[in-house]
Order: sequence, then structure tokens, then C-alpha cells
Amino acid sequence: MRLLFLILIALPAKAQDTATETAGPAPRYHLEMVAVKKVSGNEEKIYFMFDGPRPPRTFFTETGPLRVVSVFSDTRPGRDVAMLDEADGRLVQTVRVGRHDEDGPDVWVVLDLVPGLEYELEHIFMEGKIYLLIVKKR
Repeated sequence: MRLLFLILIALPAKAQDTATETAGPAPRYHLEMVAVKKVSGNEEKIYFMFDGPRPPRTFFTETGPLRVVSVFSDTRPGRDVAMLDEADGRLVQTVRVGRHDEDGPDVWVVLDLVPGLEYELEHIFMEGKIYLLIVKKR
């Protein structure tokens, strides 16, 4: 905490205000990795690796383009997690990772799915730190 305080003192006044507003409460967990594995034309796996057990709230969007959203509360993206990744799959086109701080530090992962297909989801937790989301074409 002392190091953070010293760094903030060295910043200009305007930057101090911005840093204070966006800092918020410290997250308990970090999303360390998101990886998409193409298993077959009917199934793709998305791996999420954390520094601790982190069950998300996962759902399909109800309006607009078909997407799957996973919300990880009390979590921040790690330094090596890209904010946008072209998955280029047959089911998952794009993986987008973003921060949402309205109700606390959250990470939202949005999977843009190929339109015109019907999907089902399967969730698996492995080793207490890996969340596996399996997207299947019906």
C-alpha cells in the first residue's frame, strides 16, 4: 500500500483523480488465461484459468446477436489476457474480455457465436482453478 501511495503522489493532480476513481476495491481473483480449443465441427471448448476457484454466472444473451456471457465477480483480467481475441472457430467467432466495475471488480467474457445455429452449454470445473465452458451445436 505504501508503494501505491508514493506512486500516486508523483502523478499530476488530474491523473490522481482518475487513478482513484478507477481503482475501486481490490479484486480477490485474477483471470490468468482464456483459450479456445476446437474439438470438432460440433464442439468447441473455452478454458478459463484463475488464481483461485471462481465460478461464474454464464448465460445466453436474450436480445441482439447470439452471444454467451460469463461474469466473474470480484475478479480482474491478468496482464497476459487479451481484451479481444479472434477465435475463428466454427461455433465461437470472437472472445472478448472486459472489465465492469459498476457493482465491484468484475470480468465479463463475451463469446460471439456463429449466427443461425442452435447451441447448448456444458460447464466443468477442474483442479479448482480452471473453468471449462463447452459450446456444442445441437
